[in-house]
Amino acid sequence: QGWISRCIGPTCRCDSWPVDLHPKVEMAVNMMSAVMPLSGTDALRSEGRQRLLSELLEAVKRCQIRFGGRTELATEADQHVAVLCALLEAALCHGLRSRPLVKSSSTLRQVTEIVSSSLHIGRGPNQEQPVFWHYVCEHLTRHEYERYLLLKNVWTDAGRGRAWLRSALNERSLERYLHCMLGNTAHLHTFYEDWSFLVDQEKSSMLPVMAAG
Repeated sequence: QGWISRCIGPTCRCDSWPVDLHPKVEMAVNMMSAVMPLSGTDALRSEGRQRLLSELLEAVKRCQIRFGGRTELATEADQHVAVLCALLEAALCHGLRSRPLVKSSSTLRQVTEIVSSSLHIGRGPNQEQPVFWHYVCEHLTRHEYERYLLLKNVWTDAGRGRAWLRSALNERSLERYLHCMLGNTAHLHTFYEDWSFLVDQEKSSMLPVMAAG
């Protein structure tokens, strides 16, 4: 009874957004695109993180009210689910560095990048844009990484990140992944700016709680 239908299949749309977006989904997409603000004080950044947290809590609450105690399968056809997914992506994209401070030394990632090149699997036209998949894949096993690398209907790293998020929600593994991703603060700072949502321990600690609910 996952909140999101599985995205591994012919109808997967992880590489693209629907043309007509719900207003809150559009807001979350805009937040995701503002990876590095051109200006702003610490107070404004703090306000932005608080606003994102409040929107996330509200989205979770609405999904719980909508689907709690029901056998109905929740999919992104429901606006409450679409908003929640977009806000989770916004939190994971918030404050991503354009490039990690230190290039990953992960043997897994080096090997799979070689495999990717040999299979002509690219990152898509926006390959230089920072996407949260680059941090997520640091916490996947070889089997998990290759599962998303070889998806037939997903061709970009942004799409792989979305596929991972929806699968993690379906399989009730998002809480475990988030604990792992947030647990190594040194690694976190390699991929995220100091002002990012995930680096803010007080606010990011709510993510696993929301995933468990």
